[in-house]
Amino acid sequence: TPDCARAACAAPMLSSSPSETPSCQTALGPALYPEFPLIALFKFVRPLLRADRTPKPSARERLTQAWDPPQSLSDYARQEWLQLMPALVELGTACACDLRAFELLCECLSTERELRAVLRREGLTIPGADGNQKTHPAAKLLETSRSQAHRLLADFGLTPRGRQAVDVPPPASRVPNPFDDL
Repeated sequence: TPDCARAACAAPMLSSSPSETPSCQTALGPALYPEFPLIALFKFVRPLLRADRTPKPSARERLTQAWDPPQSLSDYARQEWLQLMPALVELGTACACDLRAFELLCECLSTERELRAVLRREGLTIPGADGNQKTHPAAKLLETSRSQAHRLLADFGLTPRGRQAVDVPPPASRVPNPFDDL
């Protein structure tokens, strides 16, 4: 009816007197919220009740167990993964969507380890073109690798300052609750 069309588009009614109530509202019975037309209420609630809108598992859910390292990691990166992944899961700062960044962190730490070995073996300086000594190129690479690794460690909350900045869920209580058995 024309009353129903106007009621669905109208601003909320300030009065719930029978003379101002649209015919669609009186035909269906008293409104749940007399200040809103019934049709407008159904138009608002109906999309929220759809079955296809149930929450789906998300990549943002926190990891609850340590994942195995990917096959593409180098040997040193694999060792870093196995060492850091349990700490990351225990902290509760990692989600499934963070695994690629965690893989990058492990590779940065692996590169840093390999560059330290090169500098230990070859020294911090190399002979230059004019006979002078110059800084080994691996020293700059080591500095860059350490900087990248430090940023990633902080992002995952694996540094003291990083843990302050990351939203970490409270740790699970390890003390048994006597009321759990009730």
